[in-house]
Amino acid sequence: MIAVLHTWGQNLQLHPHLHCLVPGGGITQQGKWRRSKAQGKYLFPVKALSKVFRGKFCDGLIELEASREIKLDTPFDPTRKYLHPLYKNRWVVFAKRPVRPGEKTLEYLGRYVHKVAIGNSRIKAIDDKHVTFSWFEYRTSKAREMTLEGQEFVRRWSMHILPEHFVKVRHYGICANRSKMAVRQMVYDCLGKEPPLVQKDLKWAEVYLEVYGKSPYLCPACQQADMVTIQILPPIRDGPSRIKPYNPYALQH
Repeated sequence: MIAVLHTWGQNLQLHPHLHCLVPGGGITQQGKWRRSKAQGKYLFPVKALSKVFRGKFCDGLIELEASREIKLDTPFDPTRKYLHPLYKNRWVVFAKRPVRPGEKTLEYLGRYVHKVAIGNSRIKAIDDKHVTFSWFEYRTSKAREMTLEGQEFVRRWSMHILPEHFVKVRHYGICANRSKMAVRQMVYDCLGKEPPLVQKDLKWAEVYLEVYGKSPYLCPACQQADMVTIQILPPIRDGPSRIKPYNPYALQH
């Protein structure tokens, strides 16, 4: 599966959860693709998945507490974990119906990969003390607006900056980088198709042109001329803490 961490809700409060893209089957020990028993309609029964997830999650909390990595307000009794307040609650795991075609699935998942907690389009007003932004309340299915003091708005937004070296997207099983090339041929054999040729000497812009039939540098406004690269900002691999503080006097040089 591919798991993407999503930490915010519409009102910018801390709401950590995962969006998981799970194939409707897998590779057997004989190297053959096998669909789920539900003929691709679903992979696991949702009610059973909720109970299993609750049990596995609570087992993980028990291990972390035993190793003193965390301290819970109400300790677990490993022999009677079903009496713990966390375990007694009804856990909910939302499983979306299979999305077809695959392009829609990639578009859905892509929204959470490089998205920040709030976009500029949702910010409606800013003054010296307050920020007003729109948000959608799922309980009432209504669009609303919220006004926060500037300090509170920054506090909520800052909660979603990931810790140093934290990985936001993880790949497992046949989607993992270490195994995807090994199972690639197996999957195409089961589908009765030939895998596309991989030319490692091609640059990414050439691959984009070959796949989509247009230059990736094409101006989205005029659709006629190519854009020119002015500056390349390399990624900060070590996380936000490595960013140098802003120095206004450096601009005078």
